[in-house]
Amino acid sequence: MAKVSNPLRKRHRVAFVLAGGGNLGALQVGQLRALSERGITPDLIVGCSAGAMNGVGYAIDPGPVGVARLEEVWDALARQPDLVLPGSWIPNPVQLLRKGPAIVSADNMRSRLEMFLGPVRTFEELAVHFECVATDVDSNSEAWFHSGELLDAIMASAALPSVFPMVTIEGRRYLDGGVLNNVPINRAIELGATRIYVLHMGQHGKPSHTVKRPVDAAMIAYWIARNGRFARDLATLPPHVEAFVLPPGERPDLKYDDFSQTAALIEQGYVNAVEFFAHQDRHREETTTVRAERLRRETRRVIDELRDKVPSLRSARGSQGYAELVDPDAAHDNDVAHDDGDPDRGDVASAP
Repeated sequence: MAKVSNPLRKRHRVAFVLAGGGNLGALQVGQLRALSERGITPDLIVGCSAGAMNGVGYAIDPGPVGVARLEEVWDALARQPDLVLPGSWIPNPVQLLRKGPAIVSADNMRSRLEMFLGPVRTFEELAVHFECVATDVDSNSEAWFHSGELLDAIMASAALPSVFPMVTIEGRRYLDGGVLNNVPINRAIELGATRIYVLHMGQHGKPSHTVKRPVDAAMIAYWIARNGRFARDLATLPPHVEAFVLPPGERPDLKYDDFSQTAALIEQGYVNAVEFFAHQDRHREETTTVRAERLRRETRRVIDELRDKVPSLRSARGSQGYAELVDPDAAHDNDVAHDDGDPDRGDVASAP
């Protein structure tokens, strides 16, 4: 007999989408720990900027070991932030006016990233399919890296404009992917994901709405464009795709070069993700209870209707026997026994 597949029980293609967010990237380490503890394993990972760094680290060894490696890296940054960003790198007017491609050299970050990758040098060596996004300066478009050398691709994805120099790969210049697509959920969908976990860091860098200088208006416009893209993508998900946006919680008031709250951010990301999944579980249990009660009432109604008709049916058909009517409680128990049991099925969920 040919096996009949149940489309409702098909395995989802799971994607992790790791957003950009600078030093708030520590939140994602806690979120990854919560996902790992829940046994949720990605089929693919896409990342931007700091999310690309966390994403490639997890793609090397997805699970508790990968989380532990990321915790070590972020702990080192908390103890020695100068390993990546030299002290007092926030630009002053003199720095902004001096000549040069950027305020900060990327040499420190490159060497630390190279150490972090260890023997892994190419996308093909990763345990999970991984892609990262950068902004192609020459074509004003997104550029996706998914094969070949890892180091330059990650550096390009995290090349924050003005702070770090552009990265040149095969003659083309690239900047931070967050300029065009900070939360690349659309790429996960293009790659066939049907269940997406978004490791969000909140509305990073939200400027004041008070406009005192022309640059203030420019920053507001940039922030709206950067965050509006994700909101639109989330609102227009295809019907076959589920998205779970892990809430980052309240964003601490940190300067971009302040890594002093790294441990607290990791814990915050973890606790918020655990609470998010607990809420999902409660919602699913409540939904199951409502469905079961509805089924019980409908079954009872049908049985009562059949019992009203049985005497006339028996006289018309003579002495033929009739099958025993099914008790509604038994029908309910049987239905529950065949429930899918998928731990994370639900509607599209977004951060509060």
